Order: sequence, then structure tokens, then C-alpha cells
Amino acid sequence: MINVNTKSIYVIADLISASILIEALAPNKISTVSNLKGVKDLNINQFIYTSLTLKKHYVEMLIKFLKSSKLELGRNLRNIISDLMAHPYIKTNTSLGFLILTIPLTFMTALMLRDGKPIQSPVDLVKTYSPYLIKELKDEDPVDFYEALKKASIKHLGKYVGRIPSVTINDYSNLSKLTLWDVFLNSSYTDMVTYELINGYRKTLEAYERIAELSPVEDFYEVLRDVHTYMLSKYLDTLIVKARNLSTAVFFKSIASKWSFFNASEKEELDLWVRRQGVNPGSTSDIVATAVAMYKVFEYVGKGCFR
Repeated sequence: MINVNTKSIYVIADLISASILIEALAPNKISTVSNLKGVKDLNINQFIYTSLTLKKHYVEMLIKFLKSSKLELGRNLRNIISDLMAHPYIKTNTSLGFLILTIPLTFMTALMLRDGKPIQSPVDLVKTYSPYLIKELKDEDPVDFYEALKKASIKHLGKYVGRIPSVTINDYSNLSKLTLWDVFLNSSYTDMVTYELINGYRKTLEAYERIAELSPVEDFYEVLRDVHTYMLSKYLDTLIVKARNLSTAVFFKSIASKWSFFNASEKEELDLWVRRQGVNPGSTSDIVATAVAMYKVFEYVGKGCFR
């Protein structure tokens, strides 16, 4: 085990918590919080306060994970969502998907730092520590996760099919035979965030690699805009599927795939129109924001600054 100094813990927490704001600041993304442009009940101010609120939680989790190998994803998620929903300048879900992805990422990063292994990229991180993550998810009951979803107070969240009970249940006895892994595995077929946990962050790593390739030669925020558009053009945004329907998600995917063919005026007009419809490709934003966290953390870790 190496000695990870206190300053580095705070810096890594800064980098992860700031990533959701950095992604939101990227201009000219399609119908999501994009710099000064909001969508539905979300705006950039809420993401500023979200980032500030999240930092203390990532500091606490990093310290805990460095001492213990217990993930407790549901418990951590429930506590953070409670803080965000109680904040007078947030009061809505700004980061559920981001948290589901980055709490395990923080866990794996802490294990890497604790072990002192010479891991050079998020690809190696996930490959090395996914077995530990899977074990934790298989050992955790899903009650705290269900409580976190209830606190997020979003109608379309947690409506499961098959053997997974929906979040609207009040009796948790049906969860007694399930683990958090079971819930994520069964929901991953219709949810791209839990798909990432089950399948080794495939889409997130794809977004990370594009960011890492383009960032040295292009403006970082323009890179995030382009990566967001690329991911939206390649994968159906499952938040749109849940909040609206499949046809709307297909429509957004089609718009993104043709985005480069529109001129600036056409892009502005089309973006304004879809924002007025209140459709938010939030799952895509969660994945890109997590890819930003990967990029920033490994940029820092690669410099050896954590020792």
C-alpha cells in the first residue's frame, strides 16, 4: 500500500465532482444543459451547486475506500441524493446516472491508489478492478438503491419489467432474494447507465478514448460537444426512451447522426425546437461526464501527483 497524501485525495475528489459541471459547460450540445442553455427544469446554476455539493462526498468516499474494500453503492447514493434534493438551489435530480457510474469509478480508483499498481489508463483500471466491483454488487442488497431512486422523485425511474420489482413498491420483502447486481443486470437491457456497470464501462471508455485523442489538438469544450453528439448519434439515449418513448429516442439519434450536415443557423433553430419539447438526452451526458472524470483523474495520476 502506498501513502496517498491528503491533498491528492481532495484533488481527485475535485476532478470527479467537477466533471459533471465541465460536461454541462460544453456549448452547443443538442437539447441538454449546454453552457447557458437549459432544458426542462435544469440549468447551469444547478450543476454549479451540484458540483460543489458532491465534492465532500467524494472526499469521504475516497478516504473510506482507501481504508476498506466495501463499496456500499446504494447507501452512498442514497445519502448524496438526499443532500442534492434538500439543497435550496438544486431540488431536482441533476446527477443520478453520473453518481451510479462515478461512485464505482471512485471505488476502483481508490483501490488502485491503495495497491500502488502501475495502471496507466482507465481501460486498465476497469480491467483490473471490475472483479472487485462485481463482487461488491453481488454482495449488496438493493434496498438502499431503491430508497435512493425514491428520493430522486422521478416518475419514469425504476419502472422495471420481469423479475425486478418497480421502485413504487412499499414492501421490500420481494427484494430479499435479489442483489444489487441482479437489479443492474436486469435493468441493463433498457438502461445504458446500468449497462455500463454490467459491461465494463464500454461506452464510457469509448467516449474517454475520443476525448483523450482529440483534447491535445482541439479546444476541450468543443471536443466534449463533438463527443456528446457522436455518442448520441451512435446509441439510443435510454433516458429519452423512459421519459418519452422509443420513437423520440430514434429521432434524436437521427438528428445527431446528421448534425454535421446542418449549417449554424439550422443547428440553432433545430436545437431551440427540441429544447422546447423538453427532451433531455441525459444518459448520454452522464456517460460523457464520467468519461471526463476518467480523463481528468488519469491526467493527474499520470503525473505521479498523488504520492
